[in-house]
Amino acid sequence: MASNTETFSITLSSELAAKVRARIEPGIFETESDVIEALLGADLADDFSGDPAFEAWMREECLPTLERIDAGTEKMYTAEEALEQLEIRRTARG
Repeated sequence: MASNTETFSITLSSELAAKVRARIEPGIFETESDVIEALLGADLADDFSGDPAFEAWMREECLPTLERIDAGTEKMYTAEEALEQLEIRRTARG
């Protein structure tokens, strides 16, 4: 967490709280605060807002991937596992 922080106390519905926990359990985020911060950051960042290519990528690539993650059908990798897989592929290519 950044050194310049403030503490907030929030109340979420059980459904939203479950969605937050669902991002922590597989290791996507470490804490509830990390989840909320990422969601707020994404919501507040408008650098790509209105960019048709970005919106198409989000709709066609990101959304289906998130839906597969939520459904438990998308394989998730830790950073270490991903690096190991990349090294295996690099070595196989010679």
